[in-house]
Amino acid sequence: MICSSCGEENRDTAKFCLGCGHGFAAVCSGCGAQLPPVARFCDECGTSLGVSGVGDQGPGETQANLDTRHPTRTPAGYSLDRPVSEVVIPNTIQDVIMAHIDRLGDEPKRAIQTASVIGREFAVRLLQRASEFGNRVTPLVGELRAPELIYTGLQELNQWTH
Repeated sequence: MICSSCGEENRDTAKFCLGCGHGFAAVCSGCGAQLPPVARFCDECGTSLGVSGVGDQGPGETQANLDTRHPTRTPAGYSLDRPVSEVVIPNTIQDVIMAHIDRLGDEPKRAIQTASVIGREFAVRLLQRASEFGNRVTPLVGELRAPELIYTGLQELNQWTH
């Protein structure tokens, strides 16, 4: 495995680069287990890591969070911050959605979990009453709208995008 930070060649099973110490290991978001970089599922708890292929990331990042950087639009088209061959593509739409949810803070994650129990559509007032968030619900719903996990439909009902 070639380190994308320094170019050093490392064993395929290496967790850190010999040349610069850059982390290669995946960390399970379900149980925190350290896993080899080629893992697609946690061998401790069975959690899907959300992507296929090898990726290198810093300690503490899950593979689902790996490709949070988007192509940058330039006058000549689009550019990536690394070679296309190093871009990890999620296997399913569910993996893409889970990567977005993994990047949320603890309170927005709890809000999205509570809202998902309410149903496909939910009113902010109902989420306020059904959760411990109270008046903090409105900014939390805003955090769920930003990555387009939900949108506001007719009659001010929030709906899931997918």
